Amino acid sequence: MIKRAPTIQAKSLYKELKKNNINAILEYPDRYPEGVKCIDIGIPDAHLYIEVDGENHFNDPDTIETYLKRDRYSEVDGFQTIHIPNQSIDEDVRRIAKAIAKVVKKRRELIRKAFLL
Repeated sequence: MIKRAPTIQAKSLYKELKKNNINAILEYPDRYPEGVKCIDIGIPDAHLYIEVDGENHFNDPDTIETYLKRDRYSEVDGFQTIHIPNQSIDEDVRRIAKAIAKVVKKRRELIRKAFLL
């Protein structure tokens, strides 16, 4: 399993999500063809992954391609991924967590309705 210590920013967002009553999981395992990787934050009941990314995720072509591939595998499993830059978390983690909480609540409702049909 590809595992690393959570970043300060991932921990910060995780704590804020918990304050917003979101059942988030820090370092959530996800399977893909090359093995298992850990998503920074997983919200399984909303089919949502959150990656809190450093600058290299946005300016290194190899890293960009790797994450595009990983995101596609997650989508096949029914999960979508939000990528948030570390800097954004540093600047306004509370507002980001509140926005994500609203999205999670909507996604949960859509998922619930889909299973009732």
